[in-house]
Amino acid sequence: MLVFCCFTLFVSGQTTGYQGKRLMFKTEVVSPISERGINLGIEYVILRNLVLGLDFSLTGKQYTQRLISYRDIHGEYPPIRASIRDMQVGITGQYFLNTALPAPKGSYVFGKYYIGQADIFAVEHIKPEGEADFLQGFEISNIPSQQFDLGFGYQEVFFGFLLLDLDIGVSAASLFLNTKNDVLVSQKNIVTDFTDRHGPNIFSAGRWRNTPGGIGLSIHLKIGILLF
Repeated sequence: MLVFCCFTLFVSGQTTGYQGKRLMFKTEVVSPISERGINLGIEYVILRNLVLGLDFSLTGKQYTQRLISYRDIHGEYPPIRASIRDMQVGITGQYFLNTALPAPKGSYVFGKYYIGQADIFAVEHIKPEGEADFLQGFEISNIPSQQFDLGFGYQEVFFGFLLLDLDIGVSAASLFLNTKNDVLVSQKNIVTDFTDRHGPNIFSAGRWRNTPGGIGLSIHLKIGILLF
C-alpha cells in the first residue's frame, strides 16, 4: 500500500504535456511577409500549465524615410528605402489558462524577451551650396537591440502532433545607438525618424522611451510539431 501511494504521488508530480508530449518545434509564417525574415523556436512544457522556450529571430524590414528637405525639393520622399536587419535570440514563457487541460493546448498568456544586434542602412539628403542636391547612403553596424512582447494567444493540436499557434500582443523594441561611438548626431536623428516603426509588425504607436525603436501591436501565426 505504501509503495502504491508513493508511485501515485510520483506520477501525479510529473509534467503530463499533451498526450505525454512536451517538446515542440515551431516556425512563424507571418515574419517572412511582414518583416522579411524568419522566426524559429523550441518550446518545452515544464509544468502542467507552463511552457518555456528559446527563439531565434531574423528581420530585414525596409522603411520609407520621411526626409522633409528632400520632399520640399522633389515633391516626394526618397525612393531609396532605409532598412534594419536585426538578429535576435530570446526566451519565451506561456501560461495556459485551462487548468483541466494540460499544456500546450488551449488559450494562454505570454511574455517574450529578445536581445541581439542590428545593422542599419539609411540615406541623408546633401545640399551643397551652389550644386545639385543628392542622397548619400550610410551604414551603422552592430547596434545592441532588445524587444519585449506581452499578450495572449491560442494553440490547437491537430492529429496529436501538428500545432497551430496564434497570438497577439504589445511589442516594444529598442536600438541602443551611441553617438560617442562612430555614430554622428545627425545620423542618429535621421535614423530616429523611421525606427519608431521597428518592432511591432502590424501597428506602431510611435517611439518607445528615449531610444530609437517602436511600441505597438504585433500578431504571430506559428505552425509546428509536437515531438515527444
